[in-house]
Amino acid sequence: MRVRRQTAASMMTMLGCISLSAFLAQVELGVAGEWRSPLVGGGGGTREYSLDCGNTSVLTGLNYKSGINLDNLSAICRRINSDGTLGPAFTGTSAGGTGGFAGTANCQAGKVAGSMTVWAGGIVNGIWLQCYGWNPSTRKLTTQTTGGLMAGGQGGFKQGPFACPDGKPGKALRGRSGIYIDSVRFVCDDWHR
Repeated sequence: MRVRRQTAASMMTMLGCISLSAFLAQVELGVAGEWRSPLVGGGGGTREYSLDCGNTSVLTGLNYKSGINLDNLSAICRRINSDGTLGPAFTGTSAGGTGGFAGTANCQAGKVAGSMTVWAGGIVNGIWLQCYGWNPSTRKLTTQTTGGLMAGGQGGFKQGPFACPDGKPGKALRGRSGIYIDSVRFVCDDWHR
């Protein structure tokens, strides 16, 4: 009986380590200090996407199409001016399908995305980006949150918030898509990378 308890305890410890290592594999530091949230949503999708603001720019909003599910996404970014202030907005490529109703969600002027909450099941239903103040002199987020923006709906299970560490701003959304946004992860990094 004692051997069975020890074996069961050993197996539980091992399973706990496997679960922890699986979680840590999802939350990782990328190249040059990039921080990534866990990948949230389902395992489907026919292609990977990276909606990245690029060097010297930060994430400040989303263009999207949605119905019950999040059909399409594109990042709204702002370049960082030489004095550290936020410059003009631009939008890159999009991911997902063509269905749904179009919408745009932006942080208030002078604010930057700093955390993400996702509603998802087998696919992504909605994304909430929390907006933070931007300090032009340090080129980092402030601790002051100032509302946020919602793309899509709140079906599925709420996961997050996943917050950028060390004042790093939101820089990208990455995941998999097909006719819907199947999965998403939030990426933070220093403004100049």
